[in-house]
Amino acid sequence: MRRQMMEHAAGHDNQTAQALAETLARLDHELAAEMARVREREVERDTALSQLKSARAAASDLSWELEDLEQRLSDLKAQREGPRDPLLERELSSLASRRAALEERVLAQMLLVDELATRAKAAQRALAAEQQASAALLAERERITALLF
Repeated sequence: MRRQMMEHAAGHDNQTAQALAETLARLDHELAAEMARVREREVERDTALSQLKSARAAASDLSWELEDLEQRLSDLKAQREGPRDPLLERELSSLASRRAALEERVLAQMLLVDELATRAKAAQRALAAEQQASAALLAERERITALLF
């Protein structure tokens, strides 16, 4: 009788170990898939941050260009004193048109920077969520491993 109980207990232990091993294999598979998603999210975040950095640099360049153009326009307006110079008036008109177009480009670039900043934040949040899911799977895997050994 005692022998039967020991055999039954050993059989039960084998079934439990097998179930734990199967769970561990499933968790390993899920963890591998989750780590792949984490790497994808890292690439997406890095791409978004790179695009944001480039857009900010372009916005800065455009702002400097606009500032230089406005300084040139101001300098030419200061030369306006005295008799009308058609060449100067044509240059002022040309610079004013360029300034208006450049102002539009600066505004468009600033809007792009805002959009890209929003995307970068979303990419960072998505990465954090994937990392959290990965950590939960890893903790569960460690728990199951501890039960097996």
